Amino acid sequence: MRRTIRTIHAILAISSAAVLAAWAGSASLFINFPSISPDGDGVRDEMTVTVNLSAQVDTLIVTVRDKTAPTVYDTLMFETSAAAGNRAAFWGGTDWTGTVLPEGEYDLHLYEATGSTGESILRTVIIDLTSPQVNIERIEPGVFSPGWPDTSASVTVYFSVSGWETGASARMTVRNPSDLETVDPVDVQGDGEWTGVWKPAAAESGFHVITITVDDEAGNSDADSGSVFVDSDGPELEILTDVPSNTREVPHEIIGRAFDHSGVSSLELSWTGADMVESNRFPADSTWFDADTLYWRFDTPDTVNGDAGFVDGGYMLKAFAGDPFGNQSNKQISFKLDRTPPTPPLIADPPERMIQLELNLYIQYDDDTDSLFVYRQAGGSIDSTWFITAGLAPGEPFELTLSEGLNEFRAVGKDNAGNESASSNTVHTTLDPTTGITYPEVFRCPNIFQVVSAKTASSVTLEIYDMRGERIRRIAVPGPGTSFDIAWDLTNDDGETVKNGPCLVVITIEHSGGRTVDKAFIAVVR
Repeated sequence: MRRTIRTIHAILAISSAAVLAAWAGSASLFINFPSISPDGDGVRDEMTVTVNLSAQVDTLIVTVRDKTAPTVYDTLMFETSAAAGNRAAFWGGTDWTGTVLPEGEYDLHLYEATGSTGESILRTVIIDLTSPQVNIERIEPGVFSPGWPDTSASVTVYFSVSGWETGASARMTVRNPSDLETVDPVDVQGDGEWTGVWKPAAAESGFHVITITVDDEAGNSDADSGSVFVDSDGPELEILTDVPSNTREVPHEIIGRAFDHSGVSSLELSWTGADMVESNRFPADSTWFDADTLYWRFDTPDTVNGDAGFVDGGYMLKAFAGDPFGNQSNKQISFKLDRTPPTPPLIADPPERMIQLELNLYIQYDDDTDSLFVYRQAGGSIDSTWFITAGLAPGEPFELTLSEGLNEFRAVGKDNAGNESASSNTVHTTLDPTTGITYPEVFRCPNIFQVVSAKTASSVTLEIYDMRGERIRRIAVPGPGTSFDIAWDLTNDDGETVKNGPCLVVITIEHSGGRTVDKAFIAVVR
């Protein structure tokens, strides 16, 4: 099928550098590419043929013909009574059936006629499907560091080219490890051996891919790639021995490694004592290589690991490594040596007698305590342990379960370095699940009064008086219920902390049959 002719009615803005033109009579012929490569790669697969008529003509014909025989392969334009103006057609190197023609030269023929006068324009057009060839021979150096040994340092790419044609071009593309590219032209003037030079002022460390690409005038292209490793960083340092940030046992030796594609040329260590003043640098106690990796060992000073002479506090080991290009890096490990046990916990006395299964145990511990272990001895044969992660809010109790009969409790604290405190005081209470009222006789911290009523109570009121008979605190808990826990935080009705000393407690239980009143003495002792 004849190719559809696309007519341009607007005046075309055509760059003179990209278009070849010819004139005859009223017609001007323009083509953008003299050579095309109809291989489907999207680069110069077709040429644009533009015709400008300065006046109307009776006949306008544009064809593609064989150069040596009177054969017409395709008709690009055919108009009668063609008006003045611009029109364009596209030729993709095919005959009128759409079959791609062989490589070679062809004639683009324009004929225009008015009356008995006719004129022709003849232009040579080329189908070129053969690409020039490029081959990278080597890239030197294989490992490169910008600015070493001086700012004139560069990477040289040695490559060969064959099949070069007039109008061809070459370029060098460098893609960094982040996939960003730079493109620069390369001076190639024909077949043979050539070089390209890459001279970065600075470059990302890692493998950089260098590609040499050659293109001919028809858009045929060939490329070859290689890579260079850019070393702009110091060696990769890693400390392999795991030392907790807080510890009571420091390893006798600390092992690390240093890796660099260019090799590790220097290694120094620095040990900082508990006063955190950095010491001078010194060699490692032992080093050994495994391929490009340098392993090192540091022996911890005896004053840290010995039975005597150690000092609690902060310590730091820092490693410094360099490569042959002068790039340096460092890595450090810091830890706190702590062999001082925390202060023993203090358990507040619980009520001597409990009438409920659950007990709120109040435990005081210092800020250095990271966890608590609470031990219970009950019935002479039951031994239970509870683990508590320290961090209870001030005055917050730890709830645990009682066994019927006598229950004894003690606690041990442990800090995050693993030091264990001495045992706390031992407290006890007896679980006797009968009706009654229980409370601690001595209040050292916030605690509770437990009230269990045989009858359903509508409310329970707690009133505390000092020895002068003045009321300190009144707490009322509404019912209905048979079991009440009444907490007292050792403050008066105005929220002020009460003073140490004996107190009278009056507990009133209201129920349908009247009221029950219980009195007892307690003491506040901090």
